[in-house]
Amino acid sequence: MPSEIAMSVTALLKLVPPPASPTGVGRLPSWIDDEAKLGTGLPSDYKEFVTHYGTGLFADFFIVYNLLARDTVFGLIPNATKELAMIRLRNYKTIFGDDFPYGIFPDKPGLLPWGKDENGGTYCWLTAGKSDSWPVVHIAGRPGKGDWQQFRLTMSGYLLKVLKKQLKSKLNADDEYPFPEQLVFKPLGINEQAPKRKG
Repeated sequence: MPSEIAMSVTALLKLVPPPASPTGVGRLPSWIDDEAKLGTGLPSDYKEFVTHYGTGLFADFFIVYNLLARDTVFGLIPNATKELAMIRLRNYKTIFGDDFPYGIFPDKPGLLPWGKDENGGTYCWLTAGKSDSWPVVHIAGRPGKGDWQQFRLTMSGYLLKVLKKQLKSKLNADDEYPFPEQLVFKPLGINEQAPKRKG
């Protein structure tokens, strides 16, 4: 993992402590089979995030889809192929046509959804180039024309800047977020739990 990305992940883990027993991980993950099912390798910071946090509500606002979860609410593969997140993206492409400037995964470059927020927003990677350099695209919950924004940041870099109030977005105008009490992770889901980490 590139050092800049590793620093973002480390900073996130300090800012929002992960659970001792993350849900939806089950085993120490081997990503090869799951990435093969998806049809692409995934960014290293995403895999570190899922390994440490599992499935849940991050900082009282974000849900990061879990590649290792199979359910349609939290699983990355269902949401990246046939469930609500992908249906929304295809609908945006249909509604906005050429005004929507992105292809949809598995097209490359194309949008691959990695999460959502409590306002109904969708977060995607733009799958252009190497996975560790994929930028983030945020799409509003009920987008009108132009209600999307691209950031030249990794997933962990984006989340870190939002939580440190270092990122201005035309789609998230709440300058107060987050309050200190929101910097927590709430596990969700009923999947098998991973063994507790030592230390």
